[in-house]
Amino acid sequence: MDQSDVLKLMDEPFGRKMLASIARSYEVRRHTHDESIGDNAMTFGMNVRFTVEKFLEDELATHPGLTIARPMGSFQIAYREHIFHFYKFGMHVNDSIDNLSLDDSTTKINLVIDNQMSLPGIPTLRHWIVAHSGNPQQGLIEVYIGAPNTLGEHGSPWAWRQRLFSIHEQLDFRSILPTFFSPPSVN
Repeated sequence: MDQSDVLKLMDEPFGRKMLASIARSYEVRRHTHDESIGDNAMTFGMNVRFTVEKFLEDELATHPGLTIARPMGSFQIAYREHIFHFYKFGMHVNDSIDNLSLDDSTTKINLVIDNQMSLPGIPTLRHWIVAHSGNPQQGLIEVYIGAPNTLGEHGSPWAWRQRLFSIHEQLDFRSILPTFFSPPSVN
């Protein structure tokens, strides 16, 4: 499988639901973030992580041919020949996906090693990272999909990556949200 197969999936219901779940998570957490009760960058990041996982599970659990797993405390979705992993990589507009640490967990190290295992001339990229960034003021900033094949010790860890969403492009991500969703009211 290669990146063109993965990009095609992003235009299918699977990919649209995945992106909508991530966008919805940021909107919910942006509206519930409250620094007056101790919320900070760390709590925002953790809340986004668990909300992304919950919304992905809710949206995709009954999708045919899909398996959700939580090996060693991580979250992944296996669909067709691909395994998707989800990570938050930053909070600011200028944060780079290249700074996503790939050597801070056994799961990340193993997915990089698995992507390195290929026959000469036949890439076998199976593991894909969906990396997202955002903050409580702006909400979702960027979403990328990529296949890491190094730990990034000497530059970019990506064999391939593609931005799927950017606030810079003034995209209205609400168009990918399910019609039943509306942000919670804040009193």
